[in-house]
Amino acid sequence: MTNRVDLGIAFSGGGTRSASATLGQLRGLRHLGWLDRVRYIAAVSGGSWAALPYTYWKGRDDDLLGVYEEPAQLDHDKVLLTPNGTLAKIISESSIAGPGLREAAGEFRTFALPENANAYIDKALSALDKSRREAGRANKTYSRLLQDKFITPLVGSQSGLRVGWEERSVDQISTDNPRTLGAHEFIKVPDGRPFFIAGATLVPPHPAFYYPPLAPVEYTPLYSGIRQQFGAIGGAYIATWAYDSVDVSPGEGGLVRVRPAADGRTFTPADIISSTGAAPQLTLLLGARGKGMLNKIFGTASGYFPAYHPIAVRATGPALDAEIPHGDGGFMDYFGIMPLLARHVRNIIVFINSNNDFDQNDDLHSLFFEGARNDSGDKSMNIVFTPARYHELMTNLAQRRTSGAPPVYCGTNWEVAANEAYNIRTYGDLNICWVYNRPTGQWNDTLKAPIKQIMSGDTKTQTDLEKKAGSFADFPWYKTFEQKPPYVIELSVAQVNLLSNLTAWTVANKDSAAALMNALGRAFGGRPPAVPADGTPD
Repeated sequence: MTNRVDLGIAFSGGGTRSASATLGQLRGLRHLGWLDRVRYIAAVSGGSWAALPYTYWKGRDDDLLGVYEEPAQLDHDKVLLTPNGTLAKIISESSIAGPGLREAAGEFRTFALPENANAYIDKALSALDKSRREAGRANKTYSRLLQDKFITPLVGSQSGLRVGWEERSVDQISTDNPRTLGAHEFIKVPDGRPFFIAGATLVPPHPAFYYPPLAPVEYTPLYSGIRQQFGAIGGAYIATWAYDSVDVSPGEGGLVRVRPAADGRTFTPADIISSTGAAPQLTLLLGARGKGMLNKIFGTASGYFPAYHPIAVRATGPALDAEIPHGDGGFMDYFGIMPLLARHVRNIIVFINSNNDFDQNDDLHSLFFEGARNDSGDKSMNIVFTPARYHELMTNLAQRRTSGAPPVYCGTNWEVAANEAYNIRTYGDLNICWVYNRPTGQWNDTLKAPIKQIMSGDTKTQTDLEKKAGSFADFPWYKTFEQKPPYVIELSVAQVNLLSNLTAWTVANKDSAAALMNALGRAFGGRPPAVPADGTPD
């Protein structure tokens, strides 16, 4: 990482909507020459579904991310039929059939169930059982589904290997464990990639509280854990390959000794993206606190989402907790910004890939004012900026909305407030750019008529192929789940291509590029490097 500068980028959650938007944003940064200098990539939920594959990709970046295209250059047939890059292809083929779990869970809690509901529930749970590949580990089900969709198509048989970092660090792990671990057991990151951080949320059950005391989890290719201590939970990191072990004890030379489970489980990249993207988990766990049939439904369904053994600091030394549910990072930090602030990064770009507008975004509001605690998460511990900065951000984004300009605003010399929940110490001199996923007049105005026809929704004039492209009525705010019922997650080739084109342009257009350079260019002396001609990792 010697060529990396003090620059971090954060990608929010939002299922395949965010994965598509993140793809475009990575493409835009690469077009500007910035991507090869980023030190940290932090991501949550759907943002990690694009950022983690980028981290482990060993081929040409242009092959993975696709080639940057100006909106006016888009070709009608290519938009409909040809994914722009390997990652766009994977996202458009990532459909998972079934009911939208978060929405279904909410309905179960508010409507009475028919007497024969048990039969339907048992059928659904049986279908999930058939997706399992590890006997006795139902909580690996979601992980395996996402592995098949997002990891295996990129890295093949390596998708089931242990999480690793660069070659040198993997060799050190093998040296420290000469009889038990070989370098061939790890999937490695190509030299020169940014350091990847995924955010998740520990959801520990507590008999005294209806609402569990949530705690933020960080996953990286080197180490994972909970930075802050919450009573008997957290306060330590452990090597990521050892996460979800079943026992830990003091070792020699300042190391700890871990004992893996007898079932031979490994902690893989899919275990990271399934945990950070387990959006239904909290609703299901809260529903499991009910009685009778509701308890059965939610308790059983939640068991198909990730649960691992986290490490904790105790008076007697390091310890591993019992298996605890690990849910979506968006339950607390929807944007993935907190790990960057905890590391005192002074130049940050936050990519907000939500499905509502900035002045309606409760997650964004919670960074400046105390937020709510509900079925979607606990945002009451997120304050890191002053209210005055919120008004500054809202005013500038509103001006850009009115003019149809790209929704990008950069603030300079911000102060970061201390935050105990994320173990953030106060610091200043933060330059931060906010890039929002929203409809943009300037982008839309440059589209050719055939592209606008794809998005028009006019079934009387659209061809059959254009109709199959799906709905663009809510573009670019696709639903996190069930944009194309009955699939939980599915976007068409055209939906992925057009959203990623919008978000790439939002980053790389002339005005945005100037704003980013003015605020963050100090990180590399005001002169971003040229893009490598062959598009391969450094």
